[in-house]
Formats: sequence, C-alpha cells, structure tokens
Amino acid sequence: MPARFVAGCREKLSVTATEKTTALTEALEALARGDQPGAVQTVQSLVAKSGESAESLHVLGLVAIQLGDLSRAIELMKAAHELDPACRDYVDGLAIVFARAGRLNDSLYYGKLATALKPHADLPGLLPAWLGNFEDTFANMRDSTYFQEGMQAYDAGQLDAAIDCFEKEAELYPGEGRAWRMLSRVMMRLGRPVEALLLLEALRSCQDFAREDYFLLGRAYEAIGKFDKAIDSHLQGAGGEIRHVTGLIGRLSVLAAKQGASVKEIVTLEERLAGLLSSGVKIMPERPVAAEGKLKVGLVSGRFRAGTGLDLFWPLLIQGRRSGLDFFCYSHNEYDDAMTRRIAGAVADFIDLRDVNDPTAATIIHNDEIDILIDLDGYLETGRAMIFASKPAPVMLRVRSMPETVAVHGFQASLAGQGGFSQANRHCLAIKDGLFALPDDKLPQDPALSARPGRRILGWKPDLNRIQRHSIAIIERILDQDPSIRISLFVQGCGGIAALDYLEPLLEKSGLLPRIDYAEPCEKMKDGLSQFFQGVDLLIDIEGDCGMDRAFEALCASLPVISLAGPRPQERTVTEFLTGVGLAEACYEDAEEFAKACAELLRDRAVRSGLKQKAYDCLMAERKTERVLARLQQLETGLNSLAGREG
Repeated sequence: MPARFVAGCREKLSVTATEKTTALTEALEALARGDQPGAVQTVQSLVAKSGESAESLHVLGLVAIQLGDLSRAIELMKAAHELDPACRDYVDGLAIVFARAGRLNDSLYYGKLATALKPHADLPGLLPAWLGNFEDTFANMRDSTYFQEGMQAYDAGQLDAAIDCFEKEAELYPGEGRAWRMLSRVMMRLGRPVEALLLLEALRSCQDFAREDYFLLGRAYEAIGKFDKAIDSHLQGAGGEIRHVTGLIGRLSVLAAKQGASVKEIVTLEERLAGLLSSGVKIMPERPVAAEGKLKVGLVSGRFRAGTGLDLFWPLLIQGRRSGLDFFCYSHNEYDDAMTRRIAGAVADFIDLRDVNDPTAATIIHNDEIDILIDLDGYLETGRAMIFASKPAPVMLRVRSMPETVAVHGFQASLAGQGGFSQANRHCLAIKDGLFALPDDKLPQDPALSARPGRRILGWKPDLNRIQRHSIAIIERILDQDPSIRISLFVQGCGGIAALDYLEPLLEKSGLLPRIDYAEPCEKMKDGLSQFFQGVDLLIDIEGDCGMDRAFEALCASLPVISLAGPRPQERTVTEFLTGVGLAEACYEDAEEFAKACAELLRDRAVRSGLKQKAYDCLMAERKTERVLARLQQLETGLNSLAGREG
C-alpha cells in the first residue's frame, strides 16, 4: 500500500454516506479551482473520521496529478482500484495517468479493462473535466514527460534537475533501463562513481544491459580504482574479443589511470588499436601545410566548457586572434555553457560535431584545410580516435600523451608544457612556460589576509582511482617525517561519502586511517572545496592527482601547493603548471625529497609564508595580458617549427 497522506488517526468514527459524498464533492470542487491544499485538507478531515477509502485515495491521486507527481498518482490510484476493483472511474483514472506518463501498454490495459466496468453509483465527479478522457489522452500520448524533461536538463548541463526527472522516471518504469542508464551517466559526470555503479547494477537487474553499458561500467570501475574489473567490463562489452576498438580504448584508459602501468603493455595495445583504426578507414588525401598566412589549428574535444579540466587552456584560445594562429574548434560537447559560447565567439570557427559521424567529421576537417590538428581528449570517454585515424590534417598532435606512443597513430608529437615531460625527445613539443594561461576573472587572495590552522595539516585531494598503493606509500613517507602531521582528505572530491566503503579498507590496511581526517562536505562542491582549503596548511599533489585547475584554485586561496612529478605527461600536469608560473622550487622528481619538503613546510611557518608570498606574486604577474600573449607566441613558434615553417 502507498505511504499515507494521513498518518494519525486510525480509529473509524461514524460518517453517513451523505456526509462522505459531500466532503469528497467539496474536495473535487477545490481541485477544479486548482486549490490542492484545500482538497487535501478536506480529504484528511474525512479520513480522520472514517478511515481510508477507495474514493479518498482516488481524489488524492487526482491531487498528485495536478502537482505533477505522476508516480505518486499511479500509486494512490492503484490502491483505490485494489479496494474497489469493480469501479470504472478508478480504472479510467489509471488509464489516463498511465497515458500521461507515456506508458502505452499499461494505459491500454486499463483502458480496455474500464469498458467492462460500471462507474461509481454515488459520486459522478471522480473523473473531472480538467483530467480529460482516456481516448484523447491515449491518442496524444507521447514519450514519458519525465524522461524528456530529464534529457533536456541533461543536455543543458542542469544535472540536479536531470537527476530529479530521471528518478521519477525510474519510479514509473522500474523495470526499464533508460532512466537507470541516464542516472548512472549523471553520477559519473558529477564525479560520484560509486553511486554510478549501484545504478548500473539496478540497470543490470532490468535485463536491459547493452554493450555500451559494459563500457560505462568499465569507466565506473576505473574511476574507483578497480582496474581489473574495469578491464573485464570492457572485454565483456567487446564480446570477449580484444579486437574491438572501444574495448581497446577502454583498456588504454584504464592503464593511463593506473600508476606504474607497463609502458611496453601500453605500446603493444596502442599498436593493436592503430591497426584496427586504420582498417577500413578512408585516409584523407595528403595536403601540405600552407606556406604562408596564419596557421590553421584545429582542436577536437567534447570538453569545450567549464569544469572539464581544461579551464586554464581556454584563455589561450580566447586571445588566439592576437597571434599568428587561427583556432578552429571541433566540438562534440554533451552540452554547452557560458564558457562554450565565449570560446565560440573568440575563435576563427566553432563547429558542432555532436550529430556528425567520424568519417564525415574527418572530411569536414580536411575540407577546412586545417594545418595542425590537436586531440585534446585522447582516451577519455569524450575522445574520438577514429577521426584522427583518417589523417585529416598534415600535422597531428595529442595533448599530454606518452611520447613513446604518438608515432604509432601518425601523430607528430605529444604537446605539453616544458614541465610536462620528464625527458623530452623528438616526439615532444614542449611549450616553455606551459600549455595554459590564467583566467582574467580570478584574483588571488593576499596572503597577509589569509589564516591557516598552523596545526601541520596536510591537504590531499585525489580522485578515488588515484588512491593506490603507490600514492599511499608516498603518504607514509611524509607521515614518517613527523608524527604530528595529519592528513585532511577531501572526500567530496573522491566520490563523496559513498566512496568510503571502498576507501577505508585500503587506508586501514596501510595503517593510515588513524592519521586521516575527512574534510566536511558541503551541498555544493565549490563551497566544500573552499572550506577544505581553509582547513589545511599545505596542499600536496602526487603525480598529478590534484589537477592543474585545483592547484590554481588553491594558490588563489593563498594555500601553498607542492608537487611530486610522475614519469608520464598526464602525471605531471601540476608540475607543468607550477613550473610555468615560476614555482619550480615547489616541484620534485624524487619521492624522498618530496616527503622531506612537505614536512619542512608544515613545521616552518616562515618557509611556508615565503612560498605563499611568492605564489601570490607569480599569480599577480601572470594575470597580465602580455603573459598570455607570450605563451601564445611560444605555442605559435613551436607549431610553426613542427610544421616546417618559419616562426
């Protein structure tokens, strides 16, 4: 039975049939005026005197319809039908509300059933005029409103609204998979992979688990650090065949996230993937780089918006017209935002490829006569490797990829800042001051106005899948330096409270748990991060687990950041950033030296204050437009050289 609108009195008092009919008629009249509170109050009063009845449940179902809660309406009207299965009005009501919800089979079932029943003998208004009739509602039935509204919210980036709609859809259609599928996608977008896994299990129970869902499951396992399960899921999605492009890309994504992954294994998989991508792909006709004029630089990504890890790259594009580069953005964003529109208005052209397949996209890029094409996404879920397999531009680069693998796919180089490469070679295009520029709307806080706990609290903000044995060993080295150091872990950024079931056993096994505190979460991630920054003395980055954007936000909050560089470019993003802004002394290549430096900074307030002041001075200098233009000039020089042109 449904949860009751009335939870109080269960004692049935004497009410005449006339009094009952009068009360219900008053409630129906209130609904005709749009007075839902008045209708509910009248029904509550009646139920308190006479107990629940089929009529009262049905009227409350009508209230739920007016309030837009179709799942609740169905629940209440089904209860009314169970109490009085011979009444046509309750069945007709169910047929109408199921049609409104887009549930064709259920609507048709109750619509046919109603023809064999008789209407209520004493209460003719149970199917009010505002409700409509079954025939018209069924004829105009469309797909579930909740799902449509959820997709509209998802496409607009309004993820909280999308969750609300998809949850209501799941209540209406618990046995169908699409709502569970979209909810899991939203949770992955929000950085809550543990919840995404639970939703994917619900999807599996619907017997509606498609090939694409195994790949999503693989991404979710990858995000929580269950790498073996991630690889198994990608293999299942590929039908157990390793000769499957999406499965191979999934495996490479897993290895990219796994600390200490074998370079040889990665190169072997890259070679296998290159063979698959090239088979049956139309290679675009060769065309030389234009001998003169501005270089036409194409960028392919599904992340042309805020909050996708590229926020510090966008200022370069926005100022691009002031350089010798013309930027062409080939976007397949799932949704656009204000930053998308700002980028689109600043670059030479912004082309939406969302509904364009890979061969057509490659043809468009080739016809645009792009000189240099840059892959911003690699093997992320937003990557589109097939476009590059067609070789639509004479020169191709991939941002922060392993130099050992770029030539396998016909790329000329891996592109990053100078600090992004541990050892540069001919497959590296290193931009001296980094592949980023600071936004003009973010002002760093004066360190003289900031206060820190001073209790030797070390802040750690990794993604959940970066909390591995390797990074835990680094944390142990730091704690060994000083028994008074404590770690504050930003759990909200690790997948939320739900992630603790995965996280705590790992921390407990290593013996770290007694010295780790969890930063208090907030409703909004931005507020939680700000509170976290205020509660720690130093933020650490272990092989890129902090992220370039978060490191910048910490420095703007007058929180010093110290980084241990990893061997691969994607593990050196924070080192690249700190080096580029003039804070190379905060970057380390050796784990033992890094651990000692962390302890010293926590112990010595003066040293820490000096680093904070230097960071402030560096960021203030970086805000000048000439610094952005200088990086653009470095990028232009590097690209021209790679393309065989004079800078």
